[in-house]
Amino acid sequence: GTEPIFIRIQDHKTVDVFTRPDGRERRTYPYEAKCQDADFREGWREQDKAIIELRSRFLPTEDSEYLISLISRINNEQGVQSTDNGVSQVVVTKQGVTLMGSEAVKPRLTLRPFRTFREVPQPESDFILRLTETGSVGLFEADGGIWKMEAKDNIKTYFSEKLAQEIEKRAASREIVQPVLVQVN
Repeated sequence: GTEPIFIRIQDHKTVDVFTRPDGRERRTYPYEAKCQDADFREGWREQDKAIIELRSRFLPTEDSEYLISLISRINNEQGVQSTDNGVSQVVVTKQGVTLMGSEAVKPRLTLRPFRTFREVPQPESDFILRLTETGSVGLFEADGGIWKMEAKDNIKTYFSEKLAQEIEKRAASREIVQPVLVQVN
C-alpha cells in the first residue's frame, strides 16, 4: 500500500506535506506551499493607494464599498486666497482635509482582505479606520488576530473536502489507500 502522508498547516500562509519517519527517524518533506500574494499590511496609506488597494486586495463587502465611497469624497485643501484692493489686503488660507458633504465616519469596519490562499474563503475581520489631516487613510486590525485561526480552519476544510473526493475515487477503483491526516498547528 501507499505510505500515509501528513499535511500540516503551519500558519495562514504556509502548508507543508511530510511522511512518517523512516528507520533513521527522518521525515521526507516532498511539498511546501507558501502564499505569496496575501500581502495586506495594516497601517497608513495615501488616499489614491487606499482606493486601489480596496479594489484589488479586498473582497467586496458593504463596508469596503462604504470606505471606497468615503475616501473618494475626501478633498485635501491647501491654498491661499488673496484679495487686494490697493488699500487693504485680505488673505484667507485653507489647509486640511474636508469631506465633501458632512457625515459621521464609521470608525469600525468589517473587511475581507486577501491574507491567505485564494482557494479558501478569506476571513472577515474588524478594522479601525483613521483619517489624517493630510488625507492619509489608516486601517488597523481590531480582532486580535482571530482571523488567522479562521484562515487555518478554512485551509483544513479545503484539504479535507478535496482529499475526500480523491480517496473515494481510489476506493471505488479498489486501490489500497492509507489515510491522509490534516494537522493544524
